[in-house]
Amino acid sequence: MIGEYSGFILAGLGGGAVVAALALGLVLTNRATGVINFAFGAMGMYVAFAYFQFRDNGDLILPVIFVPSRIHLLATPTLFTALLMAVLLSAVLGAATYWLVFRPLRRAPALASVVASLGLMLYLQEVVRLNFPTGSAATVVRM
Repeated sequence: MIGEYSGFILAGLGGGAVVAALALGLVLTNRATGVINFAFGAMGMYVAFAYFQFRDNGDLILPVIFVPSRIHLLATPTLFTALLMAVLLSAVLGAATYWLVFRPLRRAPALASVVASLGLMLYLQEVVRLNFPTGSAATVVRM
């Protein structure tokens, strides 16, 4: 009887763990900075797209205007190097967001921080839309 539901239980635990990790990150960001960061999901989306692009092509996509957006780093990246690049990219993106966007607004009204986080969310969504291929694509599972 339990064997019939074990796949659903494992899938539910995996999905629940992802949602719990995202909620924990959002709460920690709010407690640490005092800002409700609406761009939190967009930052995760950008890092996920950058991870898959780096894993497939070895290209690092930078979310910066007026610099080359695509830098080729490795010809055949491994899973470990792609994960390491994603972790480093998320740390750099989080630090840059704090130092360039939210820290200058720490004495501003709360509405200014909300507008800044919404602007950052829209910016990252457009960076993904412009720099990554659209549509669905099959990926090769490499371990």
